[in-house]
Amino acid sequence: MPLAAFRADASHQIGLGHIMRCLVLADALTKRGWRSLFLCKNHDQHPQQLIAARGYQTMLLQCDAVTDSTAAYQGWLGGATEDDALQSLALLREESVSLLVVDHYALDARWQQLLADDVGAVMVMDDLANRSHHCQLLLDPTLGRHSDEYTDQGAVATTMLLGPQYALLRPEFAMLAGNAKRKRSKGSDVDNIVISLGGSDPLDITAQCVKALSHLVLPDNLQVRVVLGKNYRFLESLEKTLKWLPYRCSLHVNVSDMENYLLEANIAIGGSGSSSWERCTLGLPTLQIVDADNQREIARNLESSGAIIAMDARAGFNRREFIEVLSRMIGDSQLRQQMSAAAFKVCDGQGTERVVSAILESVKSEQ
Repeated sequence: MPLAAFRADASHQIGLGHIMRCLVLADALTKRGWRSLFLCKNHDQHPQQLIAARGYQTMLLQCDAVTDSTAAYQGWLGGATEDDALQSLALLREESVSLLVVDHYALDARWQQLLADDVGAVMVMDDLANRSHHCQLLLDPTLGRHSDEYTDQGAVATTMLLGPQYALLRPEFAMLAGNAKRKRSKGSDVDNIVISLGGSDPLDITAQCVKALSHLVLPDNLQVRVVLGKNYRFLESLEKTLKWLPYRCSLHVNVSDMENYLLEANIAIGGSGSSSWERCTLGLPTLQIVDADNQREIARNLESSGAIIAMDARAGFNRREFIEVLSRMIGDSQLRQQMSAAAFKVCDGQGTERVVSAILESVKSEQ
């Protein structure tokens, strides 16, 4: 039985996105008879319980405050690159790894080459194109990404899987795409807004969005659903806020059927990470919040496509801009239909199957 090992981390600072898309891939490989395990740093809020709930083993690496680089994301690693690689090798010593998947902004070709001789194939998952890689497979679902952006950084990859057609989504999203197209084509009034800003939302932009909605003239039948990740730290405060809101608002924590929340909504207020591709698959018009530097390119390209309206909150939440944009989206059904049509063109939800096919071919060629 072939084994896939995933090197990814989660914390309040990092978020859950890297782990979640690795889990999607692990689930898809499981259906093909693979085993999977995860290598994660022992950060606060590390994802061992989340991974175990999906049926996979986690091997924890020691975390310390030492770094060996001034690169923007190196602090996320919680240690030196070589130490991380040696710890990983030690944990994998008794395993026969067919595929090593690396999804970490702080790891580059140095780390990958240290492990390359001890695994069958290396696959890198990235969104930044800001450093070198050495791998058989390189996956970046960013809209408009070109291979020369990686080769210019010195990346060496046998196969590059670039663009939203390779976005890793659970199969439920593709299964609901037809229903979503029928729903969006009707141009119905806005009666359901979903707010979902990632697994941790460290800046608590969720609360700012919820409060800002109080300043809009909203439809009487509007239902606002706030979907929160398990690492959201402000739940008690948000629950208090809900008590004085002049509109109906419900909280939903760590849901397992996000696709249904997105299907039922007319508008989303969402983050700019991997959830972007989920919303596009279901054609959901989105006010997309950018709260980190690594999200800028995804949001910029999606806005150029017409699928979203982007709002930059890195320097602070602009309530006036939020109100103006959302008011326009609520009041303009033609705009929503145009955004929906553009979103459907971005992503079809079939990326996981395409990635798995590429993996099987790559692993076969390495044998």
